Amino acid sequence: MSYKVTLHVYDLSQGLASQLSMGFIGKQIDGIWHTGLAVYDKEYYFGGGICSDPPAQTPFGNPTKKIEMGETEVPKEVFMDFLKEVNHKFTIDTYDLFENNCNNFTDACCEFLLGKGIPEYITGLPKEVLATPFGMMIKPFVDSFTTQLNQNSHPMPEFQTPSTQSHTGPQITTTNTGPHPTAVLQVNTIEEFFGTLDSHPGVIVDFFSYSCPPCVRIKPFYEQLASEYLTKCPQLRFVSVNTQVARDIAMQFQITAIPTFIGFYDAMQIERFSGADQNKITALAKTLEGKINASANILTQEAKMMLPSQSNPTQQTPQQTTQPVPQGPSFKVFNPKEKNFMRFEGEAYAMPVNSIRSLLDKHPNMSSPEGKALFQVFAKDPQGSVKGLPEEEKRNLVNWILDCVKYIEIGDKSMGFIDLLKMLCLDKSYAEAVVKNSTRFEDLWRFFDKNESGIKEIQKGLRLMLIRLLANVTAHEETKEYFLGNFNSFSKLMINVARACKDEKTTVQSVVTMLWNISQNLAGNKEFEELAEIVTGFLIEKVNSSAESDVILPAVLNLALVCYWRRGMRSVLDEKLNIEKLEKLATGKEEKLAGAVKDLLNIIEGKI
Repeated sequence: MSYKVTLHVYDLSQGLASQLSMGFIGKQIDGIWHTGLAVYDKEYYFGGGICSDPPAQTPFGNPTKKIEMGETEVPKEVFMDFLKEVNHKFTIDTYDLFENNCNNFTDACCEFLLGKGIPEYITGLPKEVLATPFGMMIKPFVDSFTTQLNQNSHPMPEFQTPSTQSHTGPQITTTNTGPHPTAVLQVNTIEEFFGTLDSHPGVIVDFFSYSCPPCVRIKPFYEQLASEYLTKCPQLRFVSVNTQVARDIAMQFQITAIPTFIGFYDAMQIERFSGADQNKITALAKTLEGKINASANILTQEAKMMLPSQSNPTQQTPQQTTQPVPQGPSFKVFNPKEKNFMRFEGEAYAMPVNSIRSLLDKHPNMSSPEGKALFQVFAKDPQGSVKGLPEEEKRNLVNWILDCVKYIEIGDKSMGFIDLLKMLCLDKSYAEAVVKNSTRFEDLWRFFDKNESGIKEIQKGLRLMLIRLLANVTAHEETKEYFLGNFNSFSKLMINVARACKDEKTTVQSVVTMLWNISQNLAGNKEFEELAEIVTGFLIEKVNSSAESDVILPAVLNLALVCYWRRGMRSVLDEKLNIEKLEKLATGKEEKLAGAVKDLLNIIEGKI
């Protein structure tokens, strides 16, 4: 599905530049430009931080002009991850009229979405004009006008809550431990809304408006509660719907009073109430938490019934090495006896499905009639088809997607297919089918077999989506055999990608997560020793240099796994890791990270 990208251009001088520039500097300047980027039915701009409003309804008034920049295939969820990654660059404190202004923000966004920046006459204008005597004369007016408008701007809540600054967005889920999503998800479209209901067993929705005093008063409590549940029960999703923006969602649920809170379990409404009542919100969260935990316990019991008999605990598989279960202090987060894979979810099946439909219409020869018919069956009920399709049809669907990607080549047009495959690979059957089509799968990861500049030239949105697809493929025991034979070249290639993009947090975090998945699958096998040699230096480098918990956590868990299986590595890590930094993290407020660091330190010291 393509999304139109439009640059909205505003004149901060309010006509002064056009009237006076020729007389003062001998050159016609039509305006002192502010820009916002309209995409995904919103306009994003740098005001009091990263802000968004309905297109052309920002505090800057009506655009002086609109420039059609092109169309992007990058899904909104991936763009949101990009905004989280660059959020620290575009805050109130980092704003600079000459070096870091609204135009630098839209330029970076366009580069991410389209692979090209905004027109140079816009980005170069501050240095060209404002440094002149004429610019100095009107600069106080521009500063005052900009400050006033920024005070009335609408910073996106997910970029304003301190507890969420280190997280990478709503895509990440884990089986036990790992990075967390944004505390409160702002939903603006029907597709996003129902996609969230489909992808989370429990959802609480706050219908609100910024013009409603009770809504504003309850918001900090709601965000704090959501932050607590990030670790307490990550499958419970907290959502906000601005009734002034998402009127169709409000109408769908007949919202007549605000704030109104609705609780959903398995996409079914179970409770609803109006009013800013903290006790009712807390009780609703506990109710949903109880339902989610009860369901998880049932699944756990079913999983235990499927485990092989433990009557002969000394029996080893041929590839495993004997490793006694450690005695002494218990593990806090790291558990060598369980596989805790980390995966990346998508936002909604509707987005890639619509993108693929559009491509099939434009390129009728890309698909066999049988493949297209199978996709149409899937597209009628994606959520049900993921589990409901027979195993053979699952394999056929995966092979069809891979063939289509081969036909149109990896690029912006293939994003819908890659996004869909990424979500399908949350299910082990689809991930297994991907690696069984080994030639096509190798085409995907060999796409990164480039030098550093070549890797950087790949469109950021495409690069991130493809890496997260690969990470989801690694997150299943069913794909283990493929990586036993390919871990060396695969891991080295992914480390090269992370090093080439070392300043892109989401890319580095996705690669480190992928390596954690691979290490868990290879642990106990003879190949693990060679893998440990490949990844250890890189992981040490990330732990020592990164300030992001989403990067450090999987790296720490991976190093704990290395030390657990290879005792000789303990002295190496003791020498090369920044132990002082780890000791501070072990006493930090992020509970899972602190626990994982304690486990690593105890393993290094030989306590467990």
